[in-house]
Amino acid sequence: MDFTCLLSFISIVWAISTVDAGNSRVLGTEELIENHGHRHHSRHSVPTEDGYLVNMFRIKGRGGPPFLLLHALMGASDQWFLRDRQHDLPSVLANSGYDVWLGDFRGNIYSRDHIKLNASEPEYWKFSIDEWIYYDVPAMIDYVCQESGYDQIYLVTYSLSSAVFFSTVAIRPEYNEKIIVSYHLAPFVAFSNIKSVLLRLGLQFSQQYLTVAKSLKVYELFPRNERAMDLLSLLCGKNSTFLRSCISIVSDFFGFDTSGNATADLDFKLSYSRAGVSLNSIEHLVQILRSGKMQHYDLGIFQNLKTYGQYRPPEYDLRKVTSPVVLYYSKNDRIVDKQTIDKLSTILPNVQQTINVNHDTFGHIDYAFNMKAKSLVFDSIIDIAQKFRSSRHFKKAYLVN
Repeated sequence: MDFTCLLSFISIVWAISTVDAGNSRVLGTEELIENHGHRHHSRHSVPTEDGYLVNMFRIKGRGGPPFLLLHALMGASDQWFLRDRQHDLPSVLANSGYDVWLGDFRGNIYSRDHIKLNASEPEYWKFSIDEWIYYDVPAMIDYVCQESGYDQIYLVTYSLSSAVFFSTVAIRPEYNEKIIVSYHLAPFVAFSNIKSVLLRLGLQFSQQYLTVAKSLKVYELFPRNERAMDLLSLLCGKNSTFLRSCISIVSDFFGFDTSGNATADLDFKLSYSRAGVSLNSIEHLVQILRSGKMQHYDLGIFQNLKTYGQYRPPEYDLRKVTSPVVLYYSKNDRIVDKQTIDKLSTILPNVQQTINVNHDTFGHIDYAFNMKAKSLVFDSIIDIAQKFRSSRHFKKAYLVN
């Protein structure tokens, strides 16, 4: 079996491995928070306007405007805890006294509730990235403001959640007023200059995969289950004969600093990169990347006309993102490069800084995996927050119990 065939086989297994085979062996967000030594934490179920209940975790700080952290496409809130208390972003923020909130988009392993529907029903999964944009992010922001008592918050995104946030503020511009500054780690947007040969190959055959999934009546892709964990251990475990190939694939897909002990427990780390996502959301992402436009879910000509009033899905106008923005990128990122950042900077009207991570081999996945991310990225997040905090007056909009 040649390399391309092997990759295709792995991709198909990942894409249609959807049968829940029991609880995964990885720790959940609450357990990870406990292991990081944070005692004052809580879990919250937040209702959206369309009836979904999105999950949030809170690590309570000592005061000041809170931080809301949004995870990458197929991940979840636990994706922020793959290092230790001294090096993970939630801990770094909490150790500095900030109130930290971690959001989970609908459909992932933590956000599977609805006021009427069950996640086992096909109807539950009839959402795309549009619903994250219009419903989930506003619900999270409003809830954090309400519970913390502040009328403005800091916000951090990673990869595709950057595009989600930008689109939220584009279609609901009133949320600009609730953001002090937003930080975007490797912002993956529609016009990202993808260098990964394997990701381009995956995009080329993505429609065939999606068609197969639809024919099999699969509604959720990339779930976290025992079958997936076993496959990861087989391919990427420390004793696996395929470990080098696994490292090569991850490096080509994302850009990955393999120096030091970065590849240790790679199967464990990768387990947190799949937490369940709707098929519609993956199809929406494919549409966005193929069009090169940040646009609504393409429902087909006739349904587009009925839903949007036009034949093609409308674009999100990112020029309406008027709140302050900080963009991070790195040289070894295979998905987001300087060209992407430069173009994004010409569209967004209030980019405060573009920060090139000062490390030649730091890649897209290193924001979640690499110990060096603290000194290279996270420390600057706190420095910038302190500058904004000292230069502006923040008021509490609500009474805090």
